[in-house]
Amino acid sequence: MEYQEEASPEQVDAIISLPNWGEALAQTAFSSQVKQDYRRDILEILRACTALGHPLSVGLIKWYLERPGATAGERSYERDALKWFYQTAQAAGAVGPARGLFAVRSYGELEAALQGSWKGVTS
Repeated sequence: MEYQEEASPEQVDAIISLPNWGEALAQTAFSSQVKQDYRRDILEILRACTALGHPLSVGLIKWYLERPGATAGERSYERDALKWFYQTAQAAGAVGPARGLFAVRSYGELEAALQGSWKGVTS
């Protein structure tokens, strides 16, 4: 399954787990700036996952990229970072089967969760 903006229903909530993504990113030929930007964007969605209590999934990525307040430019950079993350996880066999459809959450819930206290997510 390739990460696509229009995933089929059976792909919508495929769980993505790539615990060594930081090491994989460090080994890429990307420029230092791209690595820094990807790291920031990946940590931000992992922070959202922690705050919402939901594992990273294709459905969550699609939902996250559509949140209000993000500019088209921000979304483009985030989309590139998350596409790299997904493709790297897929190549490593770290994308699990879909466990059902992603349960749409309110963006207000995301904002509230991110405002609350959380333990940092690192890689």
